[in-house]
Amino acid sequence: VLSCGAACLSFAMPAAALRGLLCAVVLAARVGSGQSSPDEERTEATVWDFIVVGAGTGGSLCAARLAAKGADVLLLEAGKWDGDWLYDAGRANGRNGPDNVWGYPTRLPGQLTVQNSAPYRKRINAGKIMGGSSAVHGDVYDPPPEREFEYSGLHSWDGPRIRAALDSIEADLSLKFYGYENLDDIPDAQFFVIEKLMKHFGLQHNRRGNVGSAKGGLSAGWVYFRSGTTEHVPGEKRHTSYGDMVPRFNGTASESGGSAGSVTVVAEALAARVLLEGGAAVGVEWRNRGGASHEALATRAVLLAAGAVGTPKVLTLSGIGDPLELQRLAIPVQVVNREVGAGLADHLAMFTWFVISGSDLVDSMLNGTGCKNREWFNMFFNLTGPPTGGDGIVDAEVRFFAGCNATRKTVDFGVEAVLLHPESKGRVVLASANPEVMPVVEFPPLWESDYDRLELIYKRLAEALGMLPEDFANERGRPLAEVVRSDAYLYQHVCCSARVARPGEPGVCNEDLQVRGVSGLYVADAAALPFTPSSHTSAPALLMGELAASSAWEATAGRTPPARVEAARRGQTRASRAELLARQSSSATASEEVPRVPLPRSGVMLPLAGLGTGTLPQERITGAVATFIRRGGRHLDTAVMYDNYAELRAGVVASGLENRSSLVVTWKVMPLGRDYVNKAVDTALKELDVESLDLVQCRASSGLPWRHI
Repeated sequence: VLSCGAACLSFAMPAAALRGLLCAVVLAARVGSGQSSPDEERTEATVWDFIVVGAGTGGSLCAARLAAKGADVLLLEAGKWDGDWLYDAGRANGRNGPDNVWGYPTRLPGQLTVQNSAPYRKRINAGKIMGGSSAVHGDVYDPPPEREFEYSGLHSWDGPRIRAALDSIEADLSLKFYGYENLDDIPDAQFFVIEKLMKHFGLQHNRRGNVGSAKGGLSAGWVYFRSGTTEHVPGEKRHTSYGDMVPRFNGTASESGGSAGSVTVVAEALAARVLLEGGAAVGVEWRNRGGASHEALATRAVLLAAGAVGTPKVLTLSGIGDPLELQRLAIPVQVVNREVGAGLADHLAMFTWFVISGSDLVDSMLNGTGCKNREWFNMFFNLTGPPTGGDGIVDAEVRFFAGCNATRKTVDFGVEAVLLHPESKGRVVLASANPEVMPVVEFPPLWESDYDRLELIYKRLAEALGMLPEDFANERGRPLAEVVRSDAYLYQHVCCSARVARPGEPGVCNEDLQVRGVSGLYVADAAALPFTPSSHTSAPALLMGELAASSAWEATAGRTPPARVEAARRGQTRASRAELLARQSSSATASEEVPRVPLPRSGVMLPLAGLGTGTLPQERITGAVATFIRRGGRHLDTAVMYDNYAELRAGVVASGLENRSSLVVTWKVMPLGRDYVNKAVDTALKELDVESLDLVQCRASSGLPWRHI
């Protein structure tokens, strides 16, 4: 149980000093851990009309819609509060840092990567902050065709219903088109390409982005969650569904319960499971940043909007899922549904480029103002059937970026093709029953047919532009088919892990977005999408939040609360509930720190027990470290060869420890020369986010002479 660092030193330890801590270390690291400590006391529960889990794109809008109808809503967000910096469009890179995203461990086949910044190329990530993924990723509002769900067989999601929902969303969010409404304003070289594409495919021009009844077509811009008058510069106001919708309902409920609803938001509140009684959802067990567990009860419904990875995680922790998976995790089975976490889907994309040279078009651009490196236009079309103009499913998206190379005297076009409906699927798997351990995303080798269809997009573009397919290969001499299979990536538009399905078909939710087999439980985010949409996913996630709020409100009207909920509500005023919630949100662990002894000649007070991380699977390190610290542990062990700095740092953050200077870090390195060690030290300090490494051990292989050390 002791870390390697502490075990290498010999100390006598009173058994009483370790009795609680050693049990906690085992609890943190063992497979299937996550059950509450036997002596952990739970406080009384708060009671609400509705509980929404997740203040992201869909959850925020869902909570606001319910409050607008007069409901009293609790909104639980596992991430932290947002700040003014979040809404500055000129600081996009800072939003996508490790403190603001969940970097889910992801198992990908071969060379497949994810469209993310460098640290997350092999990880699916999601927003860990108010506003969710729309706050940290691209903020494009790109709605799906209004009849694509109807044409796929979901007849209750017909065109008029989807159009009405989108109209409602667009009326309440701050949206703005950026780009060129008039194609005559496009520089000549870009217009030369546009003209060829529109003629070949018969594309219509969508003047203000792809917002409207028809999806296919070409647009010289996008609609964004923005407001203001300037284009993509510092000071431009970003928006999220949380920022636009939720604050207006904070504190608006009257003591008498009047017609005004309210949304009460709790940050850093991790949902541990949905509370089920008699086949119905009655509330949520959640943990505050100190790890203390609390319960919130709902008189009407619970709505999950924790994201395409987080929502199936909460369902599984609640005993809703594949019975074999639940057995592996030692979670009692409540509802059997083998589709929970299965069917995870994403768009498949590839980026390549071509150049235009030796023409008057190029000369005019080089001498003009059209050489700004940027995305200039995008198009949506069908690979088969009518290429554009319909209101149903569209299967291909292409984005065109352009800039000038004055040295070569060329206009360089970057081309990103996106396959909108790949057949390949992944899944979400829990590594532990501990809610603090992040789930794992798995994608098996993709179907060859998906690569073939992605390749076909480039072949169609080559036909339109009078090029050869191999002209789109990133490396000359390589076949396009080979390039597609080596350079394709997932587009970070994950969805469908708790998908809606028609009666009689495999799925997690019915067409009302209610979880099958559980009354009063709904899914209100992209996890509920029945398939990857013919669009980016922010707008479809908003659509799921809109539809779920409407369904839950109508279906639970007049619902008689379970006896347990009614008993807890009796005598609870808004003031007493607010006071109780404040205590629950701020309560810390009662665990005392482990005893320490002085490390000779160093000034370091060494905790008598530490947590070794070298043999833990990476996906379990964050939860193990968080639990260890909350139980009083302060000695963490890592090494260069462990390659787990990010997971260890995330565990420290998740623990809620405010005084990080109380941590002692043991670190190990091979003595492979002064430069190597110096660089390794700098990397460790930066990636662990610590000021010092307290105990450093030089580990040498048996054949290395001491003079080298």
